[in-house]
Amino acid sequence: MDSSVTIRLPRQLWLYSGGAKELPLEVGTLRDAFRHLQQTQPLAYERICTESGQPRDHVNVFVNRELVRDLDSPVQIKPGDVITILPAISGG
Repeated sequence: MDSSVTIRLPRQLWLYSGGAKELPLEVGTLRDAFRHLQQTQPLAYERICTESGQPRDHVNVFVNRELVRDLDSPVQIKPGDVITILPAISGG
């Protein structure tokens, strides 16, 4: 059984992640996943999170289909989960 979690990055961040579209991780919490992202893909991380380590206002983070606004939320991360980073879309 696969014990990894996947972070999916939007096209806008591929330039900052060495072209990586998905990053497989072995993590325990959502915060761990973003610490790993910070260490391995710092340029992408800087565009996703603020200096305080929370998602920027224009960035949405989903764990599977659940929107997460606080990386310290009690959302459980389990093997096979997908963390998707999406830029917010707005318009008029």
